[in-house]
Amino acid sequence: MHDNLVFQFHLLRQLREITSYSQELRVLDYGTGPDGLSAIPLTTLRRGASVVGFDPLLQSGKSRYEIDLTDQEPLGEKFQLVVCHFSIHHMEQPPHLVVANLCKYNPNWIAIAEYDYAHKPLEEFTSTFVSQAEKNELERMFGGNWLSCWQYHCALGRDDYVHALQSSGFSLVSEQKGEGFARNKLFLIGEMTAD
Repeated sequence: MHDNLVFQFHLLRQLREITSYSQELRVLDYGTGPDGLSAIPLTTLRRGASVVGFDPLLQSGKSRYEIDLTDQEPLGEKFQLVVCHFSIHHMEQPPHLVVANLCKYNPNWIAIAEYDYAHKPLEEFTSTFVSQAEKNELERMFGGNWLSCWQYHCALGRDDYVHALQSSGFSLVSEQKGEGFARNKLFLIGEMTAD
């Protein structure tokens, strides 16, 4: 879907601009998914950027896109940028605890791309949750049950993610909502505030 591609393009453009002054760029795609595909666009942020995709459900090893994929959390490593690309809503902990946990990587920035279906009716959800990946999730996780899927996805929204960043010391430096079919998607980029 064109709207989803435009949303991804804007996210990557903002990440590229915000991280441009960082001499070294190590990126962690936290919760990259079982296929690691969400980490691939992050390799375009800058020539020489190092990208690690972590998800407990994926197979470890080097991908053909020069991304280190691992099912073992990269403890003890430092990343300038941590990206959670439609993954926080799948985690067992609430967003503020997820972001607090990510601080162990000592990132300058944390980017969250997520859904914002809080306070949206079922009809809005069924008309925009339509990408192939979303349809696969609907079938795989919810057996095609739209009501269950909607209830799951409307439990968290923008305010939860903003609070998660701010409660861990990140100030919001970029925020954008998608348009069209991506109108219930948003990304937030937080920068660690100086002490």
